[in-house]
Amino acid sequence: MIHVIYANQEAWANKPNPREDFRKYAQELNLDINRFNKDMEDLKENINNDFALGERVGVNSTPTFFINGQKYSGVIQQGQFQQIIDSQIGKSTPESTQSPQ
Repeated sequence: MIHVIYANQEAWANKPNPREDFRKYAQELNLDINRFNKDMEDLKENINNDFALGERVGVNSTPTFFINGQKYSGVIQQGQFQQIIDSQIGKSTPESTQSPQ
C-alpha cells in the first residue's frame, strides 16, 4: 500500500481529504476494506490525540524536541544536539503529569 500511495502522491497530495483515493488504492490491492476503514479511523484518532498533546505542551513548530522537560524548537545541528544530550546524561527526569505516549 505504501508504494501505491507514494507512486500516486501527485494525484492526492493537494486534496483536502484524500481518503477516497486511499480507499480506491486499498480496493485495487484487494485489501480487507472494512479493516482498512477501521485502521484509518484509529489513525485519525491517534493523530488528533498527538496534536492535542502537542498543543497542551506548547509545540508550535517542527521540529520540536523535549529533553528532560526542556523544550527545543527548530533545527538543531548534530553537534549542538549531542552537547544538549551529554549535558543531561545523569540528570534526573522532571516529574511529569503526562502519561507516556
